[in-house]
Amino acid sequence: MPPDELAATRLTFRAAAQKLLAEAGEPLHPRVLAERALAGGLVKTTGKTPEATMAAQLYTDIQAHGEQSTFVRVGRGLFGLRAWGIAGPPPKKPRAASKMASLPKVIPLAQDGAERLAAEVLTAQYDSFNSVHFERVLTEAFAFLGFRATHVGGPGQTDIVLDAPVSAGPYRVVVDAKSNKGGRIADASIDWNSLADHRKAADADHALVVAPDFGGGNLLKRADDYGVALMPAGAVPELIRLHRSAPFSLVELRVLFEAPGRVTKGMEQLRQLAQATLARWRLLGELVTLLEQLPAGEYADAQKLWLLLFFQHKENAPLREAVEDAVNILSSRAVGVLRPINGSDGYQVTMQADTAIRRLHAMVQALEREASPANQAVPLETEAVQDVPARHPNPKYERAAVVQPPSTAADFDSARSQLLERLRSLGFGAPEPISKRHVRLERAVKYLGLAFRNSKLYPNGKWWWSFTDAADRAPLSGCDAVVLVGLMQDPADPTRARPEVVFVRWQEAVATTAGSKAWQQDGRMHVYVQPNSQRWGKRVIHPTAIDETLIRSLLQGKG
Repeated sequence: MPPDELAATRLTFRAAAQKLLAEAGEPLHPRVLAERALAGGLVKTTGKTPEATMAAQLYTDIQAHGEQSTFVRVGRGLFGLRAWGIAGPPPKKPRAASKMASLPKVIPLAQDGAERLAAEVLTAQYDSFNSVHFERVLTEAFAFLGFRATHVGGPGQTDIVLDAPVSAGPYRVVVDAKSNKGGRIADASIDWNSLADHRKAADADHALVVAPDFGGGNLLKRADDYGVALMPAGAVPELIRLHRSAPFSLVELRVLFEAPGRVTKGMEQLRQLAQATLARWRLLGELVTLLEQLPAGEYADAQKLWLLLFFQHKENAPLREAVEDAVNILSSRAVGVLRPINGSDGYQVTMQADTAIRRLHAMVQALEREASPANQAVPLETEAVQDVPARHPNPKYERAAVVQPPSTAADFDSARSQLLERLRSLGFGAPEPISKRHVRLERAVKYLGLAFRNSKLYPNGKWWWSFTDAADRAPLSGCDAVVLVGLMQDPADPTRARPEVVFVRWQEAVATTAGSKAWQQDGRMHVYVQPNSQRWGKRVIHPTAIDETLIRSLLQGKG
């Protein structure tokens, strides 16, 4: 096309975005929209950041016109057309109808952390232009399921390595993530020989491919020949939701990888297992209610309780073994809801049902305080560690030893809230929770991501945190800057946190720890504050000292 005709056809950034979204039929990132607009000659700009220009135009249109805007924000960093509605993109021409069933739907922002992750998997699976995004989202999803998930990526490398370091049967899985706009990948999209090489190099027990969907025929035969499990990306959100309601052990999750081909049977086994687990938990409450109805002084043994339940439920009655297990839990010293009768096999209830429920809730909360991922690892050189069995000697993929969390917990919410309020006073919007430990804030189409970790005060006067790329930076990968925030237990009041926090940008933290063995071998950085040490101590700041100059320096580039 002659230059004068080309100039005549150029569009504004908003008009180009509308045209490209209508052609794509799916939500896109401003970077992808800018790249396609420039490549197609739809727009012309002398600016050095067309992605930022595109994002600003879209955000401005949404803020100015509200529900009348042509555009709608759908998920982290993605935009779609409001005309699509929440049910998904509009149908294309009839000749493309066969592919539309697999195109992504418009995913509304979820309030629950697990739902956010599930929604992001559903969106990222179709992002062919940013395969790393899909890899990182899957890494976070498998970490949520309890694996030690490591994002590797890069040419000639596996995408993700999953470790299950459990004494009941440790195992390792290499994962190949295949995002695809078309929704279904064919045999030619998988390099089976490279996948076998990755499995051997990582000393892995299993190999898995995750993609929007899989073709049949030769692909399924190759998967069987190479011993590779195939998981449609849509199964991942279901796993997240099942695991949230009835968490699986890593031993139970192994069923997903053991058989080659589609994971259909493994998924069905996990569905049934989740249902059975929930039924056992409901049985605890049912037994307490049943025993509460017994006359004063009367008791019942497991056999009598099972018979009463059998007459109530008939064919849906629980197994006697399940009743015996529930009685053992309720009568344990840790729970104490039932009291065994001396000289017999019977039990009496010691409290009312609502008190029993409160006691079980309190036990769960105590476990969360001690075992939550938000609690921090203790210093390797000062505290005892629990070694993971040396199941996989390859140092390239080796993870650090499992470290017991600190036993003393403080309330860190006040320090966290004070920091967020200070940032809001500097022009940021309301914090958008990404997970329990991750928050994203927006200011003038710039995003600041905060990765929080907590530390008690150790006997040697140290506060200690441990950060990794997969667990701390990757969940905030769409932000313009990522800041690591270390919250500190107050020595004067161990039940509270100090207002001061460690506040260090991800890139600066990497530069500080780049030469350490933990970072080089494991991608893990140890951050500590101790007396007479300025290495990290100079990064401690009171929220009131965070000013406009600091914020501008943080948002200058990618974090």
